[in-house]
Amino acid sequence: MTEFEPSIPSRSSAFGGRQLLVPFLSISGSSLASLAVFLIFTVYFLYPIPFHLGTRVIGRPFEDGFESIWYLHWYKHAIFDLKTSLFFQPDIFFPGGWDLRFAVMPPLFPILLSPLTALVGHVATYNLALMGSCIFAAYGAYRLSRALGANIWGGIVAGIAFAFYPNRQVYLGGFLNLLLGSMWLPWMLYGLFQAVRCPQRRTHWMVWAALGYALSIGGAWQFFIISTVTALVFGTFVLLPLVRMEWRRWVRPFVVALAVGGLVVAPLAWIGVMARERIGTNADFPLLNLEATGVSVERLLVPSALNPLVWNLARKTFPLTNGEDGIVNFGIAPIVLALLAVIWLRPRNSYLRGFLALVVVGLLLMPGPTLRFWGKPVSVHLPGASVAERIDPALVTPSRALKVPMPALVLYKLFPPFRSFHHFGRWGLLVSLGIGALAAVGLTEGSKRYSRRVQAGLGILCLLLLAVEFNTQPLPSVTSTQQMARSVDRWLAAQPEQSVIIEYPLQYTMKGQSLYYTISHWQKTVHGYSVIPPAAFSEMLPILNEWPNEPALDLLNQIGVRYILVHAFQGDDFENVNLPILQRIPCLRLIERFPTPIGPVRDIYLFELLQSGQGGRRFDKPAL
Repeated sequence: MTEFEPSIPSRSSAFGGRQLLVPFLSISGSSLASLAVFLIFTVYFLYPIPFHLGTRVIGRPFEDGFESIWYLHWYKHAIFDLKTSLFFQPDIFFPGGWDLRFAVMPPLFPILLSPLTALVGHVATYNLALMGSCIFAAYGAYRLSRALGANIWGGIVAGIAFAFYPNRQVYLGGFLNLLLGSMWLPWMLYGLFQAVRCPQRRTHWMVWAALGYALSIGGAWQFFIISTVTALVFGTFVLLPLVRMEWRRWVRPFVVALAVGGLVVAPLAWIGVMARERIGTNADFPLLNLEATGVSVERLLVPSALNPLVWNLARKTFPLTNGEDGIVNFGIAPIVLALLAVIWLRPRNSYLRGFLALVVVGLLLMPGPTLRFWGKPVSVHLPGASVAERIDPALVTPSRALKVPMPALVLYKLFPPFRSFHHFGRWGLLVSLGIGALAAVGLTEGSKRYSRRVQAGLGILCLLLLAVEFNTQPLPSVTSTQQMARSVDRWLAAQPEQSVIIEYPLQYTMKGQSLYYTISHWQKTVHGYSVIPPAAFSEMLPILNEWPNEPALDLLNQIGVRYILVHAFQGDDFENVNLPILQRIPCLRLIERFPTPIGPVRDIYLFELLQSGQGGRRFDKPAL
């Protein structure tokens, strides 16, 4: 077997010339074919969404997709309609308002998408962003693999293996920020790779890599850590050997790249530092809590729990103990092809070693701080338990056994921002990208002695295997936006003046759907939904949760709340148990019952809170 060598782009190729800063715009015939395949796979995996862009959303009514839709609508509304501050919403978390700099979704992409939102609407924009993020991610992995020397079929396999890796499919159910952030990872590595392969255009490619890094962070805050680790690991094997030999030639590319990337990263980093200071010690997750989001090692071999074809096997035979973090299978075909690439090539150059390092580092970080098997920590009885207990009591079991530590524990102890990182399945993004690139090389090397027809047959076979193994059809849940239309919102919108409202119970209504409902009524809302709620709201929350006792009623009166929406759920005996309690409170006046069959909700009871001088006395009643 001859040594595998990456392809070297020429000035006239799609990788060179004046198109360097926008490589995805210089498209050859094979690239068009790959994009067509990625579009077909996207339509298949997301069906029926592509045919109902403005009226269907993946997920249940109370999941996070509707939060992302609200962000898209707000930034469009603020820019084109209100022409007001983008980063402060005064009517959410009323009366203090909501500083959107601390929202879970950074403002960059909602702002960039605002013209599209104005043109086609917030729901259609959301769905187009989902589809676009998949195609862009797949095409990035394709271009990266093709530059590495893979044939077109290997590149397409790499694109599917990364863009539709099952844990990334989880994000289709509402994590638009993570989809937008992760789609830039292959493009960042593509820039670093080309900076080595094209020294005459090194500055341009380093700028491209810096933009990929910065824009990934602009998608989701977690990529401060994910993208940094990815760049450091890959750069150590691909850039560092060359930089050490000719460091003077790298000074200018590095300086220019840092300057360009810093223009995007600096304001995001500033907001991140402010957010961390604002949260204080609450920003750090206890080690015991983080363990619960680590990947149990057997889940790496379990078929995707999103696949209805193996639903019972994945969820019943192998219990899903940690939610989204347990859906991490990388696909049989990509794993086999990647292993063949490693066996055949061993790997013989720094580029392949860089991708192999991504796989190894990602796999070591996925379990989280301690090793887990079958959903439980793996522990051993060894001397030194007392020393481990001084490091962190969570490292020792009640029987004085020592939990097996993993590299994430070192990062947790030595790098404070890492203490806010959770959901370790997301490190699978590194693994899927590395496996995809190695699989592309393995398929190319294994089929290059055969005719093009045989190569095509092997490539199509791999794609069919991926289509079956990564299958999501039929989607477990799709929500119609018509179903989300509530009659109570129409009633509120028809009122002659804006009022202050709150919806109970807060443990259900403090979710993304409540933000989405404000698009219909635009009333001032006491509650909201945010990973980092405003400090003023956090101070009020313990009293608000005492509803309908007197302290909560007094506070609602002080805030100026006029309408209280109370949710009755399927299976509850609300009419005979809770409703009589509320009707005996003199300051509450029942206006109407609105049948609302959305998710677990059956009805919404609308009450008016009579202000001082309108109603009688208050008296303490048991909380609902």
